[in-house]
Amino acid sequence: MATILIIDDAADVRDTLRTILEMSGHRVIEAADGRAGIAAYAAERPGLVVTDLNMPGMNGIATVTALFTADPNARVIVMTGSGDPPGALPPELKGRITWMTKPFRRATLLEAIAQVLGHRA
Repeated sequence: MATILIIDDAADVRDTLRTILEMSGHRVIEAADGRAGIAAYAAERPGLVVTDLNMPGMNGIATVTALFTADPNARVIVMTGSGDPPGALPPELKGRITWMTKPFRRATLLEAIAQVLGHRA
């Protein structure tokens, strides 16, 4: 199973994701914002990052951009409650992010994780 970093400013979302992922055998680390998430990524080098798009301070796009700068091979799922992903993605992010629209089902989350991890989840 993988180590997965959850970055979300909503504690209840982090708690729900932690429960789902730990019940599926993953190790979970958490961060409440983008800056803390980048620090946690540097310290832990998780196999996958699941981050919210809309966060105060450093939003999901800035967070993901920083992660890819630090590690071009980072694997990322971005969650958004606002429907489709933003159309004005920086070119360097296109095709490198898996998007999930909230709310989502447990099975959908686990399937996306398995795909991003190359079915090693």
